[in-house]
Amino acid sequence: MISKHIDKIISTAACGGPQDFLREFSELADCAKKTFGAEKIHAVISDDIIAPARLALLNTPGVEISECDFTSLAAVDRAVRKNTAFAYCEYPSARAFRSFNFEKLYGFFNYFKITFACGMVFTDPLQCDINSGAPAARENEMILSRCAANAGRIYDTISRSAAFEGLDAVRVNTVNYIDYKNHRKLSKTGGIYISVGGGADRIDGLYSKIAAALDMVADMRGELNENILPYLQMAADRLNFRLYKVNRAGSAGLVIKAGTDELIADKFKLL
Repeated sequence: MISKHIDKIISTAACGGPQDFLREFSELADCAKKTFGAEKIHAVISDDIIAPARLALLNTPGVEISECDFTSLAAVDRAVRKNTAFAYCEYPSARAFRSFNFEKLYGFFNYFKITFACGMVFTDPLQCDINSGAPAARENEMILSRCAANAGRIYDTISRSAAFEGLDAVRVNTVNYIDYKNHRKLSKTGGIYISVGGGADRIDGLYSKIAAALDMVADMRGELNENILPYLQMAADRLNFRLYKVNRAGSAGLVIKAGTDELIADKFKLL
């Protein structure tokens, strides 16, 4: 399980509201300050986390932040300082849905006694505790499996669609590391989302076309920005297709949550 390589998991879906989500970071910082015996500490964060998490960390009192590419251990090494107390990334990353080599990162941070935290924003293995054997857990496993299969259909459709030509569509980019079985499990739960990146004009046009083709109600579409509420709503809804625009520096994107309706993929063929 990924928890073997993470000191603290921050699960968006488990939070009841913005205060819960932001409190996780405050508690993380407070614990680090007590460990270091200092009022000011340093943290290293991945340069592609969601906007509300980045904003919360930048505004956490007594914490100085450095951002870097967590796919490069050399970049992480350059960012670490003597007073670095914790590190934070997300699985998968918010922009390109990348994975990271958690074994190597954990080994590095553990050597320097740096707490390693990971946010589960676009995947949540805690929703899918298949080892418990409880009826609710088995039901969650079936729902997530159906969503992942449906995401595969949607992804295959848009990969061949002229409407998406020239745009970057991904589910979960993988890396090779030792615990591949764990990664397969996380990829299944994380694979219920699809990220599409490109120019703002293309993204705006696609957003409108998809919403019209799927006849989507207002609360199933929106924008992911510095407000945490849309992320919480997205994580809490395990059944329905959801569509969000994401504004990024110099570009734009879409985040698609597949849902369980198998007819959704066919509607993408109409774009």
